[in-house]
Amino acid sequence: FGTSIHVVTNDEFLKEKNLLENAYLRAKAKDNPRNQPLFRNNLYKKGVPIKCIICGNDDPAILKAAHLWEVTDIKSASASTINEFISKNSLEFLIDSNSKHKNEIFFKKYCLTNSGENGVWLCGNHHDMFDRNYYTFKSDDGEMHILKFPTKSALIQFRNSIGNKKPSIPSIVLTQATKSFINMRNLIFNI
Repeated sequence: FGTSIHVVTNDEFLKEKNLLENAYLRAKAKDNPRNQPLFRNNLYKKGVPIKCIICGNDDPAILKAAHLWEVTDIKSASASTINEFISKNSLEFLIDSNSKHKNEIFFKKYCLTNSGENGVWLCGNHHDMFDRNYYTFKSDDGEMHILKFPTKSALIQFRNSIGNKKPSIPSIVLTQATKSFINMRNLIFNI
C-alpha cells in the first residue's frame, strides 16, 4: 500500500535519550542554558507559523527563533524566581519529570529557555528590534505593542514597513504558557 511505518526500538530510544542528556550536560558545563537547535525544533513542534510575525517574511535563511523571555534574564534569575514562575503559571509540564536533573535549577532554566512556549519566529531585522526592546507583545492578546525607537524617523520607517497591519502572535499558538513568558519579559522591562 506504500505505507511506511517506523517503529522506534529500545536502542534508538536510548540513543536519542543519551543525545538529549549529553546536550544538557554540555550546556550545564558551559553555564549556558541556550540550545538553539533544540529551541528551534520545539518551535516547529509547537506549530508556530514559520514566518516573521511582524512582516510575514517566510524565508528560512533570514528567520530567527526569538525568545520571549530572554535567555540572559532566565540565566540570571534566582532559584526562587524560577520556581515561582513555574508554579504560579502551572508550567511544571515544561520540566521533564522523568529526568534525573528535574530538581536542578539549571535544568529548569534549560527547559524554560528552550521551550517552544517561549518563542516566536522573527526575521533578522525584527528580531534585532525586539531584542533592543523597540516593541513587545501584549500578554493578554499577543498584539504587538510599540515601546521606543531610537529616532522618530526609525519609528516612522517601522510603521510604514508594517502598514495597516496589527502584527500579533497567532491565537492558535498564544497559549497560557506563552502568555506567561510574554508577561515575564514585560515585567522585567516594566511594561
